[in-house]
Amino acid sequence: MIRIGFITGIQKEAAILRENSNLLKSDIACAGANTERAYQLAGTLVENGCDVLVSFGIAGALGPTLNPGDLVFPNSVLDADGNTYKIDTTWRETVISHLKAIKINSNGPLFGSEKIISTAREKQDFNQTLGAVAVDMESLGVAKAADENTIPFIVIRAISDTAGQNLPTATFNAIDEKGNIQTAKILGKLAKNPRDIANLIKLASNSRRAFASLRRVAALGFDF
Repeated sequence: MIRIGFITGIQKEAAILRENSNLLKSDIACAGANTERAYQLAGTLVENGCDVLVSFGIAGALGPTLNPGDLVFPNSVLDADGNTYKIDTTWRETVISHLKAIKINSNGPLFGSEKIISTAREKQDFNQTLGAVAVDMESLGVAKAADENTIPFIVIRAISDTAGQNLPTATFNAIDEKGNIQTAKILGKLAKNPRDIANLIKLASNSRRAFASLRRVAALGFDF
């Protein structure tokens, strides 16, 4: 039986997999929105017997046509230096076929960033210079681990913030190394910068759409 290892950025994404699919809990790891930790955890999953790696969770849009909740199944992962990590075509098409009841909104490249891309200007720049349509902080680590271990990997991501949307500064560094959102820390920052409240409300609303899309994917299972 093929074992699939999943890397998420936050615990809420991991919980979606645990609660809506029949995956082994030991095959789901949370990197806490950290590229290096994603790389290390992906390597551990391979050592423990996983045959395929999946980067699963929310992502920010770089492409202007993507909306909150849209699903992105990238054909490659790019780093800041322009290096390309190709998604395994066979596995990607297998998963897309399995999820045929769900609309896939883009298959363009994803930028694997090691830092938060927070402003609309930054998003536009990366979209224009790299040609990437979305960004997250785990997929690059997963891609590197898969490449080093010569195993296939794919990326399944749902859009939580649009290309024209600035992220609230209150959310910066608000995820601990285990992937838990530090609510008290966010509230403390909001108290100092209440103008961030509107952006935070917008992000929360958009993120709910992204999580709903991820639940639909997880509910269809990963038995291939």
